Amino acid sequence: AKRIDSLIEKLEHLAVTIDDEAELDILRVAENVGKGFDVERVTKRFYERFKDEHGAFSKFIKGIPDEGLQRWYVSITLNRLMFVYFIQKKGFLNGDENYLTNKLLETQKQGKGQVLYRFPLSLVL
Repeated sequence: AKRIDSLIEKLEHLAVTIDDEAELDILRVAENVGKGFDVERVTKRFYERFKDEHGAFSKFIKGIPDEGLQRWYVSITLNRLMFVYFIQKKGFLNGDENYLTNKLLETQKQGKGQVLYRFPLSLVL
């Protein structure tokens, strides 16, 4: 319900009455879109969060002695996970919008030491 309210709030900036239609031009539309969808703020927040997650994930990586290569490997892995997350939410993975979580739970049931996803360095070089 919170997400729907947020979307409705954003869309209200795009609403135009019949009386306003006569004075409507591209500049006003662009201004209204800017009010409703603060793209710059969202983009900044995304990259800040990505940087935080990148740093946290980097601490778990073992076996890559070159720091630059390790940063690159973490970036590639996070990008792949974000892509998988996106396509799961669209229902493209077995029709399951919670594919990653469900696969993690399935893997955990198999026992300790099982690997859910593996991105070998040799495949990404």
